[in-house]
Amino acid sequence: MADLILLITGLCAFVPKKDIKKYYENNNRMRVLLVDSEEPADLPHSHDPHIHELHIPVLICPHASVVSAEGYREADAAYLDRDQDPPRLMAVFYLDDQDLSIESIAGPNDYKLSIYGKEVGGECPNDDDESSFFWAAPLDKISSGFGNVRSACFTPSDVDASVISRVVLNEGEIRTGKRATLQDHRIIRWIYKVLHGTGGNRFRQVAADIVELRLTLPGTDVIFKTRLFRSESRNPRVREVFGKADGNPLSIRLKDPDKVWIKNMPWLDILGTRPKDAGDYKEDLHFAHFYKILEKYEDVNIPHIYQVCEKKDPRHGGNPNCQPCVAAYNDLA
Repeated sequence: MADLILLITGLCAFVPKKDIKKYYENNNRMRVLLVDSEEPADLPHSHDPHIHELHIPVLICPHASVVSAEGYREADAAYLDRDQDPPRLMAVFYLDDQDLSIESIAGPNDYKLSIYGKEVGGECPNDDDESSFFWAAPLDKISSGFGNVRSACFTPSDVDASVISRVVLNEGEIRTGKRATLQDHRIIRWIYKVLHGTGGNRFRQVAADIVELRLTLPGTDVIFKTRLFRSESRNPRVREVFGKADGNPLSIRLKDPDKVWIKNMPWLDILGTRPKDAGDYKEDLHFAHFYKILEKYEDVNIPHIYQVCEKKDPRHGGNPNCQPCVAAYNDLA
């Protein structure tokens, strides 16, 4: 048996097929939409220009886990993760313009995903509910009910331009892997409001910055399936890889991979090379990109630090991550 821990972070919107408040125990599924950042988000013209920093959708795993065999993808890149002790060589697979799924015993129409935990409050946490999935930022509450995703984000091909990659989660247990913190690991309580403004819904909550899927699979290998959903990827490496396969789906095979990451972040954060003295940000400007996938594009409330809690969350230390979010449930997911 293989125990997979899949960690997901960055501009990733989780869209459940069913209401997670009612269908949370082994009978749901989610589509994770990795949001495109190439086009600027809709923010006031006086915003900080780093909002245009390009986010790259990737799968990352230990390089030693990659099975090199005919019919399976080779890594697109590699880097040495010096934050691990000892430093570890990691493999990178580009996910631009692709659907990613996990090969398992569950069929494509089986809904066996469990949602861990219960709803959380808007205050600083003071108990042991650190892994509740409900820490993930709820878009429909943040922007006054405008959390519905456009149907064009779910089509098999010609997918809406706001989506750069997608991940299907059919089974396992989904939870929070880490809540957003300052560099010293103190948990942040956020207020969601318009940049440089006082209006908007002003929703407040502690937020997840890493979401975690736990899944037990038969055998010792984990196989990810990748399929193009655009005929022409903007990423030249993706065009090369799928061109050699005549555009057919390709698989990534990993042996005893330990932890695997899905990230949709700037390169400096993917590699962990952003200077540590960059400091803690006061608002998450990149969050505004999520509004591109919604049916209604109003308010564009983004996270601002409202309060620093005394409680700490030391899990998965490293550079700050962009917050993921949860959109309203959608039968197309």
